[in-house]
Amino acid sequence: MLGMASAVERVLRAIRNCEPVMVYGDYDVDGTTATVLLKTAIERIGAAMLPARAVPVTYHVPHRIREGYGMQAGVLAAAAESGVRLVISVDTGIRAVAEAAEARRIGLDLIVTDHHLPDGMTELPECVAVINPAQPGCGYENKHLCGAAVAFKLAQALLIAAAEEMPD
Repeated sequence: MLGMASAVERVLRAIRNCEPVMVYGDYDVDGTTATVLLKTAIERIGAAMLPARAVPVTYHVPHRIREGYGMQAGVLAAAAESGVRLVISVDTGIRAVAEAAEARRIGLDLIVTDHHLPDGMTELPECVAVINPAQPGCGYENKHLCGAAVAFKLAQALLIAAAEEMPD
């Protein structure tokens, strides 16, 4: 999938350096499943690579009524203030152009994983990587993955790459 190699490199660097990571999900079943899946994968990879240190992985699932759909700049700011350096969206973020710019401005690296269509937008979020089989230029054959499946594909790529780094 387009963007996968860049995302894997950045997440593994965060794990190696024990950088605080936040998974930013959506409030529906797809988003919450994707959040748990990716958070668990990063924690497990961290435990295997660095058994004496824990990789700090938090998550944010927005309140449906108070926050609504999509990434919020205020949540990103609070994450940065708490020490987070990498935010990975799951099941959201393909339309978060302004939020990606704000993340960059406040020193956050952002990886967007999503399955929603960009809705004819010509601009995608400018970030470390956008992983979405429906994005323009992505040659991945299955364009109909749900958000949890896109997060699973990232987790799978992370597990494979981490296993290649681990001593036998």
